Order: sequence, then structure tokens, then C-alpha cells
Amino acid sequence: MIRAFRRLLPPFTLVVVLIVIWFTQKERLLGAEAEMGIGAVKAIAYAIQVLLWLAGAWLAARLLDLVLWDVLLVKRFGNRQAPSVLRALLTVLLFAVAIGAIVGVVFDKSLTGLWATSGVFGIVLGFALRDIIADFFAGLAVNLDRSYEIGDWVEVHYRQLREPIYGKVVEINWRTTRIELDTRNVVVLPNNAMGSAVIINYSSPPHPARLEALVTLDLAVPSERAMRVLSAGATSATGRLGLLAEPAPHVIIGRITPIGIEYLIRFWINTHQITPPQARSMILVGVLDHLDRAGLTPAIPKQDMFVARMPTRQLSHEAEEDRVALLAKVELFAQALTGEERATLARDMRLVLLKPGEVVMRQDDAGQSMFVLAEGLLHVEARDASGRQARINQIRPGQVVGEMSLLTGEPRSATVIADTSAAAFEITKGALAPILGGRPEIAEALSAVIAARRLGLSEALSVTAPETMRQEASHLSRNILGAMLRFFGI
Repeated sequence: MIRAFRRLLPPFTLVVVLIVIWFTQKERLLGAEAEMGIGAVKAIAYAIQVLLWLAGAWLAARLLDLVLWDVLLVKRFGNRQAPSVLRALLTVLLFAVAIGAIVGVVFDKSLTGLWATSGVFGIVLGFALRDIIADFFAGLAVNLDRSYEIGDWVEVHYRQLREPIYGKVVEINWRTTRIELDTRNVVVLPNNAMGSAVIINYSSPPHPARLEALVTLDLAVPSERAMRVLSAGATSATGRLGLLAEPAPHVIIGRITPIGIEYLIRFWINTHQITPPQARSMILVGVLDHLDRAGLTPAIPKQDMFVARMPTRQLSHEAEEDRVALLAKVELFAQALTGEERATLARDMRLVLLKPGEVVMRQDDAGQSMFVLAEGLLHVEARDASGRQARINQIRPGQVVGEMSLLTGEPRSATVIADTSAAAFEITKGALAPILGGRPEIAEALSAVIAARRLGLSEALSVTAPETMRQEASHLSRNILGAMLRFFGI
């Protein structure tokens, strides 16, 4: 309130002083014509009246600025700032009205000639400054429409640009809009260009922005499998640096092309934490990793002519050599088993297809099998010390779950749930028993690996001190070995 009074005091004081001077000194001024001359008296009278009209326009501008912008606008839109361009335009209009009143009232001149002359001059000036005028009114429209504001992250698609511009709006003035790119360079665009461009505002309304990444795979890849792998890859990248885990990424088929099938990976970001190029890069890194683990590659233009056996383009769940290759990537079997033993185990594995949210195993349930994840994502949950269910790990392709139940017959130590559609191979006690019976020393190697994994699970739940891990591993390995030998009757 004090600030508003201070702003109104100078023009109000000037208006009051001029009114007092005019009405108290008018008669005295007219009586001094003989002494000062009629020309001097008229000049003084004109000056007082001109100053009075200008001071009135100044006071009206300050009063309008206070009532319209600082009171009514705040009540209607909160603390949103009024456009400086609009404030300046209304002030100019008030002074234009005051000048018209001076010409018509003070000097008693017809305004027709003035407006006619101004119209001709305005037409000439308009043609000369049409681009600047277009920028001005486009900037005014932007301020009124609020299609984007300072601080918003926008993507500008303009016909004269070879590629879209993405950045943060840092300034909107009467002629240009300045956008700061993620490279810290600033692009200056005329408001007229912004008014005719297609603008994607990632910051308005203020909710997570959805982006898309495009991946094309061969027509030979089943769409269900492609969507499972791509969804898992995208999901694996979320939950950090502004890539949102909720809503979860999902994959749809875009279109079919001569090269292959285009898949659109849709995901959500927080634009204040990460830029779309960075987000797409992180998503594609996760997708490429999962494609590589699945033996898939993005489609490329090709014209193949084979004079020998066609090379393998993708891994097959039914092919024995691909199952053996999967087991060779599993730490549990990579060193403990020979190639022939892995081939024997691969033949007896059973393929299990999982749906999102499907429970693979529950904590404390009985079980005599383990699962090797081939495609998709799983996560592990377990009860902590307070009895609350906690998410403790994520299972990626090539990793295993449930090995303690398979090797020792213990109840399940955690709950495992599918995050996405997934393909896993189940290994049962009946499949592993002949291999352990033929070479019992395998049990010792397996127990050492299992001890390390079990301690990792314990650390996630109770934050065990690292310096105690070696002693615990040795002790746990001996206990697991004894349980394995008893469970398999060796």
C-alpha cells in the first residue's frame, strides 16, 4: 500500500498544484495582459493547460497500472506478472488521448486534419516498419495468450529451420523471443516467427511431459517379443535424472516400412531435470543394451544374397545352442559347469512366459527350482526388519532368481514379480540332479557363488558392514555346501 501511495504521489501532487494555479491565478493572469502582452499571457495559459492534461495522463496511467495490473490481475491470476509490452501500450494510448485533447480543447483546433495527416503518415510508416510492427503485435499476442512464458522449455518447429529448436525461454521482449539451448547458446527469434511456428511447450501445463523414441526392427522379429524387449530396455533407464518410472514407459507399433516395423517407445520426463535429447539418449542406451542381450539389432536397409547357410539374425528360445549361450552368461554356471554340462542342462530347461505384474515366486513359499531371465525385467521384494515389504533389486536378462531353493530346498527368500512381459527359463531339481551326481565337486563352486549372492541380499536388507563380508562368505559357503549335499543326497 505504501509503495502504491509513493507511485501515485508525484503525478497527483503535480495535478493538484496545476489545478490550484489555474483556478486561483487565472483572473490575475488575464488582468496582466496590458503589462505582459496578450501573447505572453496566452503562452502561459497554454503551458499551464498542456501541463495539466499531461499530468492528468500521467496520473491516469499510474492509477490504471495500479488498479488493473497490481490489484485485479493479482486477484484473477495470482502473482503472475503483467506483460510489460501491454503496460507500455496502454500508457502510450493514454498520452495519445491527452495530446488529442490538448489539440482540440486547449488550442481549439479540429482533429480531422490531424487524424488525416497521422493516417497517411501511419500508412507510410507501417509499410516501412511492417516486420517490426508484426513482431510487436505477435509479442503482444504471446503475452496475452500465455502460450509460453519465461522459464518454459519449448520445442519450436518453423518452416525456415532445418531442424526443430529445443531450449528454455529466457526473455520475451517487444520484438524478439530468446531461447537458451542445452548447449548454453541463445537463439533469438522474431516474435512474428514464433507466432507462425508450431511450438511444443513441455512445461505447460505443469505435469510430466511425454516423449517418444523410434526404433525399427526386422519384420522377422515377432512383435510381441520386440515390444517386450523394448519395454524392458526403456524401463531399465527410468527412475533417475528426471526420467520418470511412473507413468511407466510403453511401446506401440508405429508403422510397417520396407526396412522393418517401427516401434514408438513412449516415456515421461520432468523437463526441469532433464532435456528431451538427454532423455532419448538414456532411453536408447537401455534399449540397445536389451536388444544386444536378446541377440536383436535395429533394422537397416539390406539386400542379402546367401550362398551358404543363412546366419542367425536373432536368438531363438527353442534352439539348444542359444540356450547354452544364455547359460554361459550366467555367473552361477559359467565357471562351475563345462560346455557339455551346460548343454545337458539347457535341454531340460522349461520356457516360461510372464505377463506384467505376474508373481514368479512368493517369499516363504516352498520351491525346488530357479529361473534364468532371458528377456524382460523382474524385480525382487522382501520384508525388512519392521515387516514392511521393500523393493530391493531388479533382475535383468542373463541374471537368475530362486537358486537357493533349487540347490538347498529352502523356502523362497524373496518375492519376485515381473515388471514387464518377460521370458524366463525354469531349471528344476530334476534337471540339475544328474549333473551334480556325475561330478559332485560342482557343488563346492556353486556354494561359493551362492554365498556371495546371499550376502548381497542380506546387505540390501540390513546394510551389513563390508569388513565382515569375507568371514561371513566363508562360513555361509560351508553351510550352503552341506545343505546342497543333503538336499541332493550326495
